[in-house]
Amino acid sequence: MNVRMDIPHFQDRMVERDIDMRSVLEVLRKGRSVGPPELDQNGDWRIRMRRMVAGRRVNVVVAVHVDHVDCITTWA
Repeated sequence: MNVRMDIPHFQDRMVERDIDMRSVLEVLRKGRSVGPPELDQNGDWRIRMRRMVAGRRVNVVVAVHVDHVDCITTWA
C-alpha cells in the first residue's frame, strides 16, 4: 500500500513539532493503533497510531483509502 505524506498540514506539524520522517516511518511500520478506527466526514477511516521513538511518544493519524494511506497529522 502506498503512503502519502504530501498533505501540507502534516508537513507543517512535522516541522512545528520537530518530528522527522524516520520517526513517522517507525510509527507506521511498528506502531500500535490507539482506540478504534473512526469514520471521518469524507467517508475515510482514520486511525491514530503511536510508538516510542528515540525517547519520545510519537503519534501519527492516517486516513485509509482504497489504494493508499494519507498521513494527516503528527505530534509527540
